[in-house]
Amino acid sequence: MRINHRVIWVIVLGMVGMGCSSGDDDSSEQTAVVDLESYTPDTGASNGVQVDAGNQSDGDLGGMTPNDVVLAPDTSVDGFGSDVVDSEGDLDVTVPGDVTPRGGLEPGTAILPPDWLDTLLLFGIATDPVSPLSYLSQTAAGIAPVPSRLVLTESMLEIRVAKKSGEPMEGNDGLIESYPYSLNERGEVVVDFRSPAVRISIQIYGTCQYVSVGTLSSSDALVDAGWLTWSFAETFQSKACGGGFGGGGLPSALLMTVHYLRPAKLNSTFVPRLFDENEPFGFFLETSPETDDVHLTRLPIQPGDEDGQIVYWASASVPEDIYSVLEEVLNDWNDVTEKQIGVRPFVLKPAEGDTLPWNPRHRTIHWDGSQSLGAVAPFISDPYTGEIIASEVILWLGDLPTLIEKYVKFLDKNPDAAWVDAFGNEENAMFLQKPFVRDEWAGPRAPRTLQLQSFCFRPLRGADIAEIYLRSGRTLTPEQLTREVVAQFLSHEIGHNHGLRHNFKGSMDKDNHVAEEPSTTVMDYVIGQGRPGSYDQDAIRYAYGQFEGEIPPYLYCTDESVELDPGCARWDFAHPVTSVFKTLDAIAEGIDPDASTGSLNNKAEEEDWNGVFRRARQFVNTDYEAWDPDMLTSAFVELLARVDCGPGCATHPWFRSQLALYLLYTKFVASSPQGQQGGQQWFEFPPLNETDAAILMDSYFNLIVAADEPTSLKTAIINKLPTANVPGAVDLLNKLDAYFAALESLTGAETSLWNSIKAAKAEAN
Repeated sequence: MRINHRVIWVIVLGMVGMGCSSGDDDSSEQTAVVDLESYTPDTGASNGVQVDAGNQSDGDLGGMTPNDVVLAPDTSVDGFGSDVVDSEGDLDVTVPGDVTPRGGLEPGTAILPPDWLDTLLLFGIATDPVSPLSYLSQTAAGIAPVPSRLVLTESMLEIRVAKKSGEPMEGNDGLIESYPYSLNERGEVVVDFRSPAVRISIQIYGTCQYVSVGTLSSSDALVDAGWLTWSFAETFQSKACGGGFGGGGLPSALLMTVHYLRPAKLNSTFVPRLFDENEPFGFFLETSPETDDVHLTRLPIQPGDEDGQIVYWASASVPEDIYSVLEEVLNDWNDVTEKQIGVRPFVLKPAEGDTLPWNPRHRTIHWDGSQSLGAVAPFISDPYTGEIIASEVILWLGDLPTLIEKYVKFLDKNPDAAWVDAFGNEENAMFLQKPFVRDEWAGPRAPRTLQLQSFCFRPLRGADIAEIYLRSGRTLTPEQLTREVVAQFLSHEIGHNHGLRHNFKGSMDKDNHVAEEPSTTVMDYVIGQGRPGSYDQDAIRYAYGQFEGEIPPYLYCTDESVELDPGCARWDFAHPVTSVFKTLDAIAEGIDPDASTGSLNNKAEEEDWNGVFRRARQFVNTDYEAWDPDMLTSAFVELLARVDCGPGCATHPWFRSQLALYLLYTKFVASSPQGQQGGQQWFEFPPLNETDAAILMDSYFNLIVAADEPTSLKTAIINKLPTANVPGAVDLLNKLDAYFAALESLTGAETSLWNSIKAAKAEAN
C-alpha cells in the first residue's frame, strides 16, 4: 500500500508556559503549541484541531488561538527511517494480512493489520463510572462511538471522523486524535498509544467542552475479539463553560479513560432489525450514518446460537451472598430467551484479574459498595447495525443491609408513614438531579468533538425498600429483602442491556398482566416486579425471534412522555389518578405548618413538586378518570377539594395556592418529545368544561369573600385571574369588585383585597 504524504514536523520545544515537567531529567521535551495557519497538513488530512488545551479560560487559552493544536513530544518507536520513503516522497508500507491488531514490542504499542487502514472503524472512550464525566453523562460507556477512519502521515497515525461516504473527513474538524507510529523490520505499522499528539475534546453542553490536556500514566494497548483498547490517567479542563474555575466553568478532572477502536459492522452474522413505529415495544434506536435506516439496538442473540455466548463478569466486589442473586436474574432472562427463541445466552463468571468495569472488552456486573445510589446499565451499540457490542451493569447498592434494617425497624413502628407513597422526597430528588443531558444543552459542535452518551439512572429510594417489605406483609427477613431489592434492580438493568427502554405504563396495563403482578414489565419503576413480565416476553420475541400472530395491544410510554402524559409515571400504583392524589396528600401532610413561602418554593424545586401538581392537572377531563369502571374519579373535583377544604383546613396556604393556580392554568412548559431540536415548549392542559369552569368561579368567589380563609391564598387567585384563559375569570373579578363596593364598611384586610381586585381588573382591561 502506498500513501502519498508531505513531511510534517513535530516541534519539540522547552518549557513554554504550557505545563510542568514530568519530573525526570529530560525536561526539555515538553508540549509545544503549533499554529495551524502555518502548519503544512498531509494530503488533505490536516493534523489541526480546534482549541484543545491550555488553561480553563474561555478566551485566551494560554496564548492559543482557535487554530492552535497541542502536540506531544515525538515518542515514536525506533524503526522509522528514510529507507521506507522513496524518492518521490511517498511512504511505502508493506504489512502482512493479519485481521487482528497485535500488541507491539514496547509497552503501550500495538501493531495494526493493513485491513484496518482501509476499514471503517468505531472510536470512543469509556471512563470511570464515578468520574465527573460519567456523572454528567450518567454512563460508564461515556461517549457515543464515532465512525472513524485511520490515516497515516509521515510519523502520525490520525484517527479521523468518517464521512457518510466512509471516507476520512479532512481538515481540523475531522481529526479526533493522533499518535506517533513507526514501521518495524517487517514493514508493520507500530503505533505508540502512550501519548497522543492531538487530544480529544468532549461536548458537555452548547459550546462547553472538557478538553484533554495531559496524561499522567498509560497502560498497555490490549487486543481482544476485535477490540483495540488503551488506557490513560487523563487530565481534562473545561473550556467555554461560563464563569468560575478560572473562566472554564467546570472544575478540572482527572479521569481513568479507556480509548478504543473496533471495526464497524464486525459481526457478519448479526442481522439488523428495522424499527417499526407502529409496534408497542420500546427499544433504544440507532440511525445508520450510512443509510439513515433506523434499527433496534439488540444483543447479538439469534435462534440457533449456542448457549452461554454472552458472558457477564461479576466484579470481585460483589458480596458472596449476592453472587447467587446475579445468577438467578440472568437465569430468569435465560428462561425468557429460551422460551421465545430457543437460546439460553447468558452465563455469569467471576471477573479475572484487574478487569475494569468500564472496559468495553468485557460485559460486567460491577458492585460499587462505596455509595447507595441505585443502578445504571450503559452499553455501546454499533451505529450502523444497532448491535450492542458492549454492555454492563453498575450497582451502587453499598451498605444496603444496614439501610434495609433501618427501614424495616421504622416501618414496623410506623406502618402508615406518609413518605412511603410520597413522590416528593429526598430519595427522589437525587434522581431528579441526574437527568438525561438536557435538550437545551445540545449545540453545534465540530464533528471531531465527542458527544456524551446518556443512560437513565435508577435511584435507590427508601420508598422502594418500604414497598417491597409492605407488599410481603412484613414477612421478609432483612436478608431476603436485600436479595429482593438487588434482584429487582438487576432484572431492570439487564432489560436495558437487551436494548429495552422504560415502559412506565406497564403498571396501569391491567388487561395484560396477571393480578398478582404489579406490572407487565420490569422496565417500569413500579416496585414488586422482580421478573420479566408478559410485555418483556413478547418484546424479546418481537426483537430477537419471529413474532407470528397478533401482537397484544400493550400500553407503552417512556421517558420523553413523562412530562406530557399524566399516565406515564415513573412511580405509581393501581389507579393512575388516585395514585397522584395520594402523592399530593403525602406532600401536604409532610409540610411544616410554620414553613415559610421561600423555603417551600426551594423544596418544591428540589423535589419537583410542580411535576406532581402538573400531572394532577393533566388528568382533568381525560380517559384516565375512568381507568377503573368501579372507581370513577374526577381530577377536577379532587383538585378543587384540596383548594377549598373548608374552615379550619390544616393544609398549608402555600400548598392550596399552588393547586388553585394550576386550576387556572391552561398551558405548561415541558421538554419537547422531538429531542435535541425541540427544547422547551408550551403544551396545552386539557380544558375545563363549561360546568367545571362555572363551579370553579363560584368556589373561588366564596373562598375570597370568606373572612377566615388565608389572605395569601385569596391574593394568589386574584392576581392570576387577569391572565387566566378560563371561562368566567374576568367576570369573577367584576363580581368581586361589585361585592366589595357594596359593603358599607371594610376592614383593613378587605380594603387590601379590594385594591388587589381593582388592580387585577385594570390589568385585564
